Amino acid sequence: VIVGLGDGRVLVKRAETLDTVLSFSVAQDGTDSKRRDNDVTALGVHERSSRLLTGTRGGQLALWDLENGGDAVMRFSPHKSSIVAVQCDEAKCVSASTDGEVRISHTASGARLYSLDGHSRFIGTLQFDEHKLMCDGTGALLLVHDFSAPKNHREIL
Repeated sequence: VIVGLGDGRVLVKRAETLDTVLSFSVAQDGTDSKRRDNDVTALGVHERSSRLLTGTRGGQLALWDLENGGDAVMRFSPHKSSIVAVQCDEAKCVSASTDGEVRISHTASGARLYSLDGHSRFIGTLQFDEHKLMCDGTGALLLVHDFSAPKNHREIL
């Protein structure tokens, strides 16, 4: 079980006993770990590896290696406000923020691949597979973005 806390810590616990297996702070070295910008607001576990993606109130994403004691593999700041949903795979990290943007970044470098603007600040969820991204944040509509379709193609459900 993995939980992100409002004090900027991530705890990895054994499900059966709730013993803490790993604990680390998302604050960068040299920064105040008590700052509210470090509050963990979103978590996503990479399905095929021991990597964890975290999002913070300050708009920062970090990719962590859980097998190596929670070492930060990469940090980047794709948003200007609180990140509310994240997911990653080998190729991309997808994040949604209260700034109304969904950003798709390259997993290895953190470079922005593209952004999806126009969502409301009430965006709350996202989920993707190899070809499609689904997210809310436009009132009562669910948007489906097709990664394999031409650039401006999208479906509204």
